[in-house]
Amino acid sequence: MMSGEASAEVSVPTDLTVTSDGESEDGHAASRRHARELQNLASERAELQRIVQKQKLELQSKDAQLAAFAREHEAAIAKAVSQKDDQISSKQIQVNRLEGELSLTKEKLNTLRERAARELAQLTQKCAVFQQNQKRLAIRQDELRNSLANLKLTEEEFVQLRRTPVQQLTLQQYTALRVYELVWPLRVKLTEAEALKSSLESTLLAKESNLKLHSEQCLKLQKTVEELQRKSEQYASQLMTLKDEQRSDDYKVRNYPRVKTERDRLEEEKNVLTKRAHELELVVATLKKDHSVLEEKYGELKGKERKQEYDLNQHRDDVVNLRTKLDKITEDLSSSNKQLQLERERNEDLHEKYIATRGSVTTLTVSSEEYQHNIKLLREKLQSCTSQCSSLQEKITLLSEKNDALCTEVQRSKIKYNAETQALDTEIQELKASLASLSKNRDNLLDENSKLHREIQVLETSYQEVKSAREKETSALNQELQKVKNILTGYEGLEIEYEKNIKTAAALPEAEANKALDKMLPSLKLTGNKALEQSIQLTRRVLFLERQNTEACTTVRKLSDALEHLKNTVASYKTAITLAGQPSASLLERIASQDDQITTLQSALQHNSVIKSTLEEENKTLTRDVIKLKHELDSMIEKTSEISAIKQQLQCVLQALPQVSLSQPQTYFKGSHDMSHLAPRQSGDNTGRSNEETDPHSTRAIIITEDIRKGRF
Repeated sequence: MMSGEASAEVSVPTDLTVTSDGESEDGHAASRRHARELQNLASERAELQRIVQKQKLELQSKDAQLAAFAREHEAAIAKAVSQKDDQISSKQIQVNRLEGELSLTKEKLNTLRERAARELAQLTQKCAVFQQNQKRLAIRQDELRNSLANLKLTEEEFVQLRRTPVQQLTLQQYTALRVYELVWPLRVKLTEAEALKSSLESTLLAKESNLKLHSEQCLKLQKTVEELQRKSEQYASQLMTLKDEQRSDDYKVRNYPRVKTERDRLEEEKNVLTKRAHELELVVATLKKDHSVLEEKYGELKGKERKQEYDLNQHRDDVVNLRTKLDKITEDLSSSNKQLQLERERNEDLHEKYIATRGSVTTLTVSSEEYQHNIKLLREKLQSCTSQCSSLQEKITLLSEKNDALCTEVQRSKIKYNAETQALDTEIQELKASLASLSKNRDNLLDENSKLHREIQVLETSYQEVKSAREKETSALNQELQKVKNILTGYEGLEIEYEKNIKTAAALPEAEANKALDKMLPSLKLTGNKALEQSIQLTRRVLFLERQNTEACTTVRKLSDALEHLKNTVASYKTAITLAGQPSASLLERIASQDDQITTLQSALQHNSVIKSTLEEENKTLTRDVIKLKHELDSMIEKTSEISAIKQQLQCVLQALPQVSLSQPQTYFKGSHDMSHLAPRQSGDNTGRSNEETDPHSTRAIIITEDIRKGRF
């Protein structure tokens, strides 16, 4: 590194002397550039030298590592060869012990086959018994459905069943008796409600007819009032003419006593009319109060009706939910039946497979008897049997764990089923409570309806009283008008202008009326004219009475509207009572049918759960037997493949060693067999290696040839 830098520094030129100033500047710049380039080249050279030295060091370290790996590999090979030699010597000692164990395993296999045959016979018997029970249960289920579909009882049969004890009754009789007990009081209530409904309808029809008559009478009264208004206008015109006549002095002198008597009489009539007007005002105020009370009651009834409609909608939703739940339960039952059919088919398939495997086992036993003369096969079978026993024990433990898990799942399903049944029972109790609340609401509605009828009767009586009072008043007014007409027959021929002036003065207050009359009639002195003032007051009184008459007409119309409104409310309550009566009976019938269906479904589900548990146990036993047979077949196939490979290797060894005696190959054959027993274990431990490393047969051939060479030399 230092030598390179020194050479770079030596190569830089130092002669920078020039003659002129311009040439000296250019030379300086060129020398600087040249010096920079030389420095860059020197640095690059130094970096390259460093890289080369690093690579040399890495190569040396890698060579040392390779040498160490080669030494370790050779030492491992030597250790493995020595260990294998030791294992061969130990395995030759264990052969005699394995032969004794092989005979014991044969006896165990025979006992296992006999036990499997016995269990298969028991399974076939159980399947036959299960099919018979299933058919019997299906017939019983059809009979129960038909019996529950025809639940009809008379009163005599009901009395007989009531007297008989419950233990002697059949299921159909008990369900019919229970349904009859629940439905009979509801039928009685229904008949009572229908009778009430008919009576209410008759009363409503009568009241509707009365309302029509009252409306017709109101129209007639309106017509009579209009006629009276016309007559009053005529009388007013006659009064104007009379007042014109009274202006003349001759007429006043002649008719003074008569006019005085008429004035006194008219004042008395005026007082009577004022009293009647006050009475009518009080009656109108009371009617308004009654109208406000009725409106409040009508609002309360509307709120109650809305609440009842909301409750009815909730009950309908509950009924729909119950129907959906029953549909789900029926679907679950159908699915469970389908699953039972599938399990039967699976059991049949397993039985066929078991027969096929049994035939294959017989063939395998024949082949094993043929290969019994070979000691190698017996040793391999012994080893495989021991491995199978261990694997079977592990599988038994796994199956026991699975069985425990299935038992826990069955218990959980039972708990869920109990919870669902409890939830259904609570829902039924809630429905019964809602039914009781509906019946209470219906009774409350009936009470309110009776109260409304009473109020309607009170209103009708008040209306008739008001009507009679109005008729009396109208008759009195007619009489008074006739009297006035008779009085005013002699006052005809007054001018129209005077009548208009009097009307305008009557519409104004007293001071303004006097001023207006002074302007209109300047020649007359109106302040001291008592007759003219009385005529003005009379016209005012007539106008006031006309206004009261119009107000009375409006009140009559309002009363007629209120009666029509009450009629509509009674009709709505009638429909509400019918609706509240009909759904209660239908709900009770549905609840009774649902109770019966739930009891039948519970019994069927319990029976299905028992059958399911038995089928699951039988299926477990069959699966265990099938798994055992499969493992035995796999082990036998592996043994046959290994035997064929070992035979080929032995033939190769015998061809390579023609001069060795027969005793030596037998010993080496035993050692190779022991190596074949160890080779699968090593291959099982080293599952991640390649096919060449896991193949035990190549290693066996190499070890045997090395041992033979050592024996020769």
